[in-house]
Amino acid sequence: MTEKGTIIITLEGVSLEETERCREMIHQLFEEGFFNLTSGSFTANFNERGELLTTEKRIIRHKNKPILAQRLLEQFKIETTPIEKSTIAMRI
Repeated sequence: MTEKGTIIITLEGVSLEETERCREMIHQLFEEGFFNLTSGSFTANFNERGELLTTEKRIIRHKNKPILAQRLLEQFKIETTPIEKSTIAMRI
């Protein structure tokens, strides 16, 4: 059986357009594997419209320690609920 995780982000005092911009940025980070990184760094560069331009991942390897298998978040969906002005990202 597949586990299901849910993240709820509530943004108060922002427009629906700003909420959608944030949702799209979070979605892009999921697509690029940002949340799969466990040992290292991730740099994301966005333009003025919030569109992802480039990413850079650096994995840190420690001597005498194997790299652990990463749990991939391959299936996810991100929803915007206009009434509550909240964004929901969940792994499906």
